[in-house]
Amino acid sequence: MSMPGRLQKNPNIGGSISSLEPFRTFHGENAYYKVLLNKFNDDVTKPAYFLKLGGISMNIPYRVTVAAILQRGDKFLLVEEEDSGQRVLNQPAGHVEPGETLIQAVIRETLEETAWSVTPLSLVGLYHWVHPEKQLTFLRALFHVRGDNHNIDAIIDPDIIGNHWLTWPELQHPRLAMRSPMVLQGFQDFLAGKQYPLEILVNLP
Repeated sequence: MSMPGRLQKNPNIGGSISSLEPFRTFHGENAYYKVLLNKFNDDVTKPAYFLKLGGISMNIPYRVTVAAILQRGDKFLLVEEEDSGQRVLNQPAGHVEPGETLIQAVIRETLEETAWSVTPLSLVGLYHWVHPEKQLTFLRALFHVRGDNHNIDAIIDPDIIGNHWLTWPELQHPRLAMRSPMVLQGFQDFLAGKQYPLEILVNLP
């Protein structure tokens, strides 16, 4: 006997379903899950909807993001931003917008945060991380990109405090705070030569 998931609205917040595309994941021979694909409210710590299966409510706070490694000589481009009241460093990065591919997203985010037009060259890695306080799960695709043009007159994202070119030893200074552990791990992987062809990313119609 199969056990269907029952979608229920979180009573604590508002929001509406933008799309619902259930699919089955078989566990043993019977049970299946329905997964809600939805947009979240501005408060990213609270998903607008949750899945209820067999009487157990499961929040689905999940974020797909992209980031770029842009190198000039022995230095890397970092963005300075604020997170929870603290100034932190990050690679040019951000969320994938509806309808975007990962490659389109990293080109857009890099341009918006640094005014650099870039061409992705390779995929450095995929990074899975759960924020310890917000309990958000992030899946980040990190790309090595080539800088094609820098528009010094462009207006960058107002959330960006500034851009900095830093060497790998400078990035490891203990007084510098990173946005997440994915930042330094990504640089370590890049410097270790971990790069994969973009052809491994397949976009289905």
